[in-house]
Amino acid sequence: MSSFRMAVWAIICLGIFSPPVRATPALVSTWEFNGAWTSSNDPSYDLVPAGGAQLVPSPNGMAASFAGGFFSGPTNPGLAYADSIAQPTSASFNSGLSIVGTIRPQSVVGLSFGGLLSHDTSFGSLSRLGFALAVDYDDMSLLLQLRDTSDNRLLAATVANSVIDGAWQTVAVTWDGSTNGGIQMYIGGVAVTTNITPSGTFAGLNGGDLSVRVGASFADSVGGLYGYSGQVDCLSLWNGTITANQASGACASVPEPSSILLMASSLIGLCVAGAQRRRRSVIGS
Repeated sequence: MSSFRMAVWAIICLGIFSPPVRATPALVSTWEFNGAWTSSNDPSYDLVPAGGAQLVPSPNGMAASFAGGFFSGPTNPGLAYADSIAQPTSASFNSGLSIVGTIRPQSVVGLSFGGLLSHDTSFGSLSRLGFALAVDYDDMSLLLQLRDTSDNRLLAATVANSVIDGAWQTVAVTWDGSTNGGIQMYIGGVAVTTNITPSGTFAGLNGGDLSVRVGASFADSVGGLYGYSGQVDCLSLWNGTITANQASGACASVPEPSSILLMASSLIGLCVAGAQRRRRSVIGS
């Protein structure tokens, strides 16, 4: 077989088996809560706890624990949460957003929502809006809200009872940056039905600088803070869309090759080997 024909054969194999090119998700921060409120990879994202947020024993060592609650106002010393030192802009997540956490939610009578991780506030103005991931204690579902500065929104939720009250489980959400959808949620590393509801014409995340808050939402449009009730162990925040494999483990800080990529590499190798065998057979004939 001529060198030209071998090159054509390789190009065909690459075209068939190579996965689409996608941007590598960038880890913003991982919080492991193993005796400290520090970020595992970026000290600027160390957390400052408030309102009695605690570190308690967990199956994997230690976990952050929050008591839940509701308060009307931008801050409340009695509501437990922890804010990051770093204040990223919400627009920095427009290329995609992923959140993974190992959680043990505990429902409380009278508490409807619990903000697990948020970068969103509208108390006093609409200038600093972003995203908020929460547990709905009324029907034990996982919620994600994305807002722009005109208060247009993308809302996503799993089906009722997809989150188990009082049990440890890994939850994850990914958003691919689309202004009309592109949200997928995972429970226990398995993709689950994700219902997406737009409100207005969402223009993307365009709010200002704000700390990342763990354990409570920032104030909403009626000035309400919603505290998370339960524990959270490993918690990771990413720029970009992680793979389903990465959505199954919260503390993996380095993206691993996807199974599709590994399979494609193997198939490409088979193609090259096949082309070489054909070349040898032609030469020997």
